[in-house]
Amino acid sequence: MRVRWKLPLAFALTTLVFAGIVALAVALLLLGVFLDRLEDDMARQARQFAATLAAATPDLQDATTLQRSTQVMGQAGEVRFTLIARTGTVLADSDADPALLDDHSDRPEVRQALAGHEGRARRDSATLGEEVVYVAIPLPAGDQPWAEGVVRAALPANRIDALLSASWRIPLIVWAILLLPTLALAHILSRSLV
Repeated sequence: MRVRWKLPLAFALTTLVFAGIVALAVALLLLGVFLDRLEDDMARQARQFAATLAAATPDLQDATTLQRSTQVMGQAGEVRFTLIARTGTVLADSDADPALLDDHSDRPEVRQALAGHEGRARRDSATLGEEVVYVAIPLPAGDQPWAEGVVRAALPANRIDALLSASWRIPLIVWAILLLPTLALAHILSRSLV
């Protein structure tokens, strides 16, 4: 009687542990792919904003018009945009008054963009007081106030984490679906062995 139950339980536990490891690996893979795609989308939006700036008329050199345009672009893309001068001074921000924001040249993603590379970071925002995902891209040279500066896109991490948590559901559902057939198969195999 003991052998009859030990074999199916051992088989079932081994199978479920293996399935759990596979589910975890798949969830982590989905998480990485999803986050990369999200950051790529943020970078695309930042490049679109940069192209809008490049094609802008001279009236965008006015701080008020620049701020208003940044707010409109941020609302349209559902992303926070920050326009940062080469010196680190915030010229415009879609969610905050740039006059109230401090120097941004020390931010990791901004430093990378000022060095000519796309910068990405996930860290706490001094302005928002919450964890945020940032993507910053360098702006080309020119005679505008933002020339050789940075466009940065940002999304609160809690919005992203809510979407990422969905990536865990699929492997967990698969694991749960495997539970009953595994136990049934273990029972059938143990009966035939015994």
